[in-house]
Amino acid sequence: MAHGKAENVTITNVASFTLGLDQKVNVPGFGEVTYDMAYGGNFYAIIDADQVGIEFKRENGQRFLDAGLAISDAINAQNPPVHPENPEIKLCHHVDFISPGSNAFHWKNAMAIHPGWFDRSPCGTGTSARMAQMVTRGLMKDSDTLINESWIGSQFQGRIAGRAKVGTFDAIIPTITGRAWVMGTAQWRLDPQDPFPAGFLV
Repeated sequence: MAHGKAENVTITNVASFTLGLDQKVNVPGFGEVTYDMAYGGNFYAIIDADQVGIEFKRENGQRFLDAGLAISDAINAQNPPVHPENPEIKLCHHVDFISPGSNAFHWKNAMAIHPGWFDRSPCGTGTSARMAQMVTRGLMKDSDTLINESWIGSQFQGRIAGRAKVGTFDAIIPTITGRAWVMGTAQWRLDPQDPFPAGFLV
């Protein structure tokens, strides 16, 4: 808190876990790509950016988006992830490219999201998935604080609040600390004579 205003907030996210390490997929235009699949609220394919042969700079944003979509399409066709406790949670629509030179405590990522955009933030569920992956690899302890930096320089801090199980998988309970800004407001009205006040499904 500074001058009566919050400077950041911390949320506790869902139980996050690694579905598989060193998975391999054949991607048109890129050949065989190795990735780790982790869940932090969505499924994430976590990939070292140098695997796709694209220099990690913002001028190559579209190339990373194209590579990310090709990789997620290939994963969903060849080895689609499914949540062990809820089969309705499935498929990979996020590819997390980790910048060369990143380390276990501060890394930079380019988060390619289907159908073709980057996250403005470092991505909270992606940070959770990355933490789960690093715990599985023995690179993060419960006492550690990690920094995830986005493509444009925004940062989240990740910590472990506890441990859990998701199906047969060891999981963490992650907390994410970051900052956001109000960009707009909306007001919704409900007419008492509306014949579908709760909406409708077709």
